[in-house]
Parts: sequence; C-alpha cells; structure tokens
Amino acid sequence: MRTRNIKINVYLNEEEKKMLEEKSTKTKLSQSDFIRNLIEDFKEDSLSKQDINYIADCLQESITELLKLKKNFTILAILKMKNF
Repeated sequence: MRTRNIKINVYLNEEEKKMLEEKSTKTKLSQSDFIRNLIEDFKEDSLSKQDINYIADCLQESITELLKLKKNFTILAILKMKNF
C-alpha cells in the first residue's frame, strides 16, 4: 500500500531539470527519491554561506591580531635579552 498520497507539482527551468536528472541518475535514485533524500537530510541549524563567510572573516581577524601579538612578544623578548 502506498504511504505517500500527496502530489506536489514543481516548476523548473531547463537547467534545473537537467541538474535534477543528472544528480538523481548519478546517485541511482528516482527523481522523487532524490528530492525526498534532500528533504530528509536538511537541517535547520546548518550554516548558510553568509554565516560561514562571517566566521571565516572573524577567524582571519583573530589570526591577524595573534600575529601582531606574537610580533610584540618577540620584540619584548629581544629587548629583555639586550637588558641582561
């Protein structure tokens, strides 16, 4: 007995249709099963590209600041060695 009884029509352009066909064929799934797998694997808490870019920018800023700190500690160590 069929457990799925809700039909959804989706409009795609030619490029999207080709992508769906290629990706479902590559995974050896029907187009319906391919879409169901996408839905099941979706996580609301997944990061968007914008979130990832923001995190990457913050990490880059942190690295820059740590390198400045390292440089300052190196200069400080050199100055202390000269005083001895």
